[in-house]
Amino acid sequence: MTPSRLIHSCLALAIAALAVGCGSDDELTVSGEAAVTFAPDYVERFTFEGQTQLQKDDLAAGTEGVFGGHCVLSEGGLTAVDVSVDRPGASAGLTELRIQAEADEGGAMRAVVDGVAYDGTSDAGACSIRTLYAMTHDGTAGVEVDCDVADVDGNTATASADLHFTGCLVEN
Repeated sequence: MTPSRLIHSCLALAIAALAVGCGSDDELTVSGEAAVTFAPDYVERFTFEGQTQLQKDDLAAGTEGVFGGHCVLSEGGLTAVDVSVDRPGASAGLTELRIQAEADEGGAMRAVVDGVAYDGTSDAGACSIRTLYAMTHDGTAGVEVDCDVADVDGNTATASADLHFTGCLVEN
């Protein structure tokens, strides 16, 4: 093999190895727990022990047993966090949780349980939505929620969450 061919082969292998090694940078993971409590004996929850991989929303659609989600950090002066976790193929129990948290405290959330959406906002009073951290340099975020939520018919529940994400998209 000629020296130039050897260099070409080595470069091709190095580029292939780099591409494989960088593939995990796009991986979105979550850890922590979220729960929606209707009564002391009726609680629906997501529990993620350790880092659990989430499929991007568009890839998870229609895939039962796989968690989907997204995490976006918006840098517009102060960092805001928009995160979600969902079970695309499921129709019973807690199937979706979305939290939009402002830079320090405040925001809105939605939990979908048995096909019914329950919403809450920090403007409503009994709703605390906090950004624990939002690190744009490494795409990590943590959110905490303790919020009274209601559906369109006025049925209420209490939502709580302590979730931590890696692999978040950063927007300016």
